[in-house]
Amino acid sequence: MTNKTMTNKTTRNGRNGNGATTTSSPAANGSAASSKATNGHAAKSATSGHAAAPVVLGDAYLAINQFAVYGAPVDAARECVERGEDLEVSVRRMLDIGAALVQHGGNQATLDSVRSEVDRLVETVSLTVAENLPRSVKEQLAGFREVLGAYMDAGRAESVQRQLEKIMQAGARSQRQEVTKALLDEHGPFAVLKADLDGRLKAVGELLPHVVALKEQLSAAERVHAEHERGTAKGTDYEQTVGETLAQSLAPFRDTVEHVGTELGADRNRCGDYVATLNPATTGGADVRVVVECKARPRIGVRAAMTELEKAMGNREATAGLLVLDNADGTALGGLSLRAYPGNRVVVLLDRGKPEPLALEIACQLVRELALASVRSEEHSVDLSTLESDLACLTDAVEKAKAIASGVKVARRGIQNIEDAYARLRSDATDALAQMARRLREAPTEDVADELNPGG
Repeated sequence: MTNKTMTNKTTRNGRNGNGATTTSSPAANGSAASSKATNGHAAKSATSGHAAAPVVLGDAYLAINQFAVYGAPVDAARECVERGEDLEVSVRRMLDIGAALVQHGGNQATLDSVRSEVDRLVETVSLTVAENLPRSVKEQLAGFREVLGAYMDAGRAESVQRQLEKIMQAGARSQRQEVTKALLDEHGPFAVLKADLDGRLKAVGELLPHVVALKEQLSAAERVHAEHERGTAKGTDYEQTVGETLAQSLAPFRDTVEHVGTELGADRNRCGDYVATLNPATTGGADVRVVVECKARPRIGVRAAMTELEKAMGNREATAGLLVLDNADGTALGGLSLRAYPGNRVVVLLDRGKPEPLALEIACQLVRELALASVRSEEHSVDLSTLESDLACLTDAVEKAKAIASGVKVARRGIQNIEDAYARLRSDATDALAQMARRLREAPTEDVADELNPGG
């Protein structure tokens, strides 16, 4: 930096005739500039005894009076002013920074000298390493190879391999002994496992009779299930026959017949196989139902039959109920084909092996009439005592019709037997005639005449 003394006067924070920025002391009337000393004491007057010198160095201060600078300081000061910073504060900061650089500049030479010496030492070491290190490394490797070869030779007893083998064998033996001892200890895992197995086997032995009994029960249940499946298949065919007869019997009345055996009813069960809803035109618009329950099992008593009908009527919300049985062995039918009970309940026979529909057809119409009569009389059931003679006549007629139907079947079978015998005789006569005609065509005339007239 070049410093020059200016002879022309400048103003505070103004510019000189060359356009350079100048600084002056704080007192423009010629009073001495004062500044704070770095040691904390007040600065002395900068003008006393040194009015002619632009820069005065005191004990603890530096006084600058009528001193102009150019170049980089001017540009830096201008940038500070443009940023809105105080010019005097900016100049003081530049002086502080420059002073620090000047103070440490003397150390730069020392640093350069040390750097050059370090570079020389590094170069010397690099040359030494490049020349001597490969040879030294080669010599060390050769010695290491000899030592390593002596200890790694598998044929020598003191080789590393043999020593490792001995160590491993000894460790294995010791470990095996420890493991065996731990396993066979009375509190070891084998002992605990043995005790646990003994307890489990004892429990299994105690359960074995129960398992055998359970197996027998399962076998019996499977047999029962198989029988039930066969019975269910038969029952399904039987229900279908009952449903067809029911639909045919009620068709003239335009009643609606539905199979509901697989659906849940009002009581959340499946009692009641068919529901016949009577034609509203015949019930005065009322919803009147007849339930039909099918039972394909032998010897059903009166109490069981009434219970079945009661459950079916309640579940299907029916006014009357019809129980169809495939045999008349129980007391519910007592050997008859049709019986009526109080509470609009009727029991009828439809033989599975010989399904004669007459009794069922009459029973369907009877239970329908009982349901209609209950609706008309606003009673829950019809008093059968007033119909006792009529029911007896009806039952007698059904039994006689059953006997007639049986006789007709017997007669039909007899007639069929006669027709079959007649057909066989006719076939035999036709065959004999054909045989005779064939022989007449094949034999000579004389022989034929002799056969026709054996006495001539």
